[in-house]
Amino acid sequence: MAVISKVGAALMELSLGGVQMVSYQAAGKPDSMFFGSLLAPWPNRLARGRFSFAGEDLAHPKLDSAGNANHGLLFDRSMDIASHSESSVSFEYSFGGDAVYPFLVDLMVTYTITDDEFRFDAQAKNRGDKAPFGIGFHPYFLVGEDFTFTADFRQHINVDEKMIPISENSLAGFSYSGGDIDDCFYGAKTANLKTTNYELELTLETGFKYLMLYKPKHPSVNMLAIEPMSCRTNAFNTHPAEVLLAGDETKSYSFTIKKR
Repeated sequence: MAVISKVGAALMELSLGGVQMVSYQAAGKPDSMFFGSLLAPWPNRLARGRFSFAGEDLAHPKLDSAGNANHGLLFDRSMDIASHSESSVSFEYSFGGDAVYPFLVDLMVTYTITDDEFRFDAQAKNRGDKAPFGIGFHPYFLVGEDFTFTADFRQHINVDEKMIPISENSLAGFSYSGGDIDDCFYGAKTANLKTTNYELELTLETGFKYLMLYKPKHPSVNMLAIEPMSCRTNAFNTHPAEVLLAGDETKSYSFTIKKR
């Protein structure tokens, strides 16, 4: 069972194999957590809410407490339902009406569920000249007090006090079982989460390279956000080739969550 909101195409509830993995009701204050939201046209933070592209300087007026534009434009917007069945739902949204993002990019996102798998597929089609585009997803998984996350990450991205990347360091795999974390990694296609109630495998298939891990600090919220991202934080400013969507180009993005 999966419950998806039209607002931000957010994943509110998820059960696979009869076991609940995602619960909006358990989140405490989910509206402040970007709970389950689709993150586009940039995931994570845009430093100072500003970037330059094709000779034009662009800025977003809504900044977080650190002075960044966080998690794009869709998380609080209603998306149109393109199709719906017992096992899947598709949403669509057309960008181009924002001063910070005047680019004509159409986004289609499809969620599909089976007994033991939840699948995310998206296509971004550029109807205009070249544009920057990135996408992410922000699911929160119920982990309880006893859990272990593992992945064969090869790189960890270091950030400054405003959570903007400044460097990176090499890893030889990674394991996490609790404590403060709000970190980005890459170099692994699969990640595993083991809790007392279930085990899952998240697989990055097409277009996704990075995983962000975030654990809310509120002691009563025993959840872990495992966030696939197509680009790193602030890539619009630092890695333009990573987010380039050429004129008339369509890019695809996909990942799966499978109960083991």
